This record gives sequence, C-alpha cells and structure tokens, in this order.
Amino acid sequence: VTATDLAVTGEIPEELEGRWLRNGPNPRGVVDPATHHWFLGDGMIHGVRLRGGRAEWYRNRWVRGARMAAELGEDPPTGRSFGDRDFGPNTAVGGFAGKTWAMVEAGTTPMTLTYDLDTIGYDGFAGTLPAGFTAHPKYDPATGELHAICYAYPDQLDRVQHVVVGGDGRVAKMTEVPVGGMPMIHDMSLTARYALVYDLPVCLDIEAAMGGAPFPFAWNPDHPARVGLLPRDGT
Repeated sequence: VTATDLAVTGEIPEELEGRWLRNGPNPRGVVDPATHHWFLGDGMIHGVRLRGGRAEWYRNRWVRGARMAAELGEDPPTGRSFGDRDFGPNTAVGGFAGKTWAMVEAGTTPMTLTYDLDTIGYDGFAGTLPAGFTAHPKYDPATGELHAICYAYPDQLDRVQHVVVGGDGRVAKMTEVPVGGMPMIHDMSLTARYALVYDLPVCLDIEAAMGGAPFPFAWNPDHPARVGLLPRDGT
C-alpha cells in the first residue's frame, strides 16, 4: 500500500519531521492457527512520513528476503545472509551509519532498506559482520558506536558475540562470550563501562526444533539466570 497526503485529525507540530517506522511478522500466505507461532512470518515495514505539519505518506512493504523475493517473482536481494537464512528480518527497524535496517535476532543478517522502504539486500557491514546480528542494538551517543549481543544457534552452540559497530558501518570490535544451554538473548543493556549480557532460562530446545516446532524456545527450569558484565574496554 502507498497512500499520500494523509488526512490528519488535529494538528501535527511543524517541527516534528521524519519517518515513524515499525517492523513485524506478516505471513504472506494462509497459516494454520493451530500450529503457527505469532513470532513467525517475513517482516513487513510500515512507515509514515511527517514534514511541515503534514503526513506526506504511509506505505508498507514486505522485507524481501530471498524466499519472499522468489515468491513474488522478483530478483533476489543483494548480498548473502549468514547461514543462508532466507527469510526477511521481522522484529525491528532502525537507522545507523546512514542506513535503514530491518533486523531480527538468532543469526540472520540485517537487510538494508531505501528511504521509501524498498529492500536493497543483506548487509554484512562491508564483510566485517562475523555471523548474525540482533533486533535490539544499543547506540552510544558519546562514542558514536552501536553495540549488539548476537547469537546464531545452532551454527554457534556455545557462545554469543558482543559486536561493536563503528560510525562507518563496519565492525570495530568483536568479543566472544562463552555460554551454555543456548539461551535466547533477546536484548542487552549498555552502561558507560559495561555491556550487559542476559543469560536467562528461556533456551533453544533442540528436541522441539528437530520435531518441527515452529518456535523451539522454551523455559528451562534447570538453566540458572545470570547477568554478565562485559567490560567495554577489555574482555
């Protein structure tokens, strides 16, 4: 959908200018509600452009991962996703280093979008991103860096990665953090001195994954909750 010159109820402050964007799973075909998990489905970006007291446009676009592009009969996206994961990142959308990214955790490479929300392709940060990325990186305005805690199960079973992206859009530093039990590390926190790693009891269930579970993460009562403090200036 593309709609322009949207009707506005009330007034939009003229100084409020930019795009409001959101990303979320949006299956293209019919799904079985008995087996479908609401976290799943290729990403769809929704956006509203505000300028000069006007809502200039609304548009929505599927994130064209390799699978979605093929289903739509389009050319494949540029670049390559880590582990050849072929779905469109469906959790978050954000901007850094002059780019707009669609993002998801668990090993898929971010995808770059145009200003008008069309998909360009997978962005491995000029070949410096060692594996996948995250949906919820944290920006440090004091250093201009972007921090992320990333995991890529089952490709990397015993570790997560603290990835620091410089203002040029390339990975400036990567630290591997050993973990056991394959925890779902959905988010992180950042302080002036530490990156916080949340090693919590929701973990990848290998048996569920091998049995075809649509979302094979589950509460593991035997996995103790830990919070790791990773010094930003060391290891």
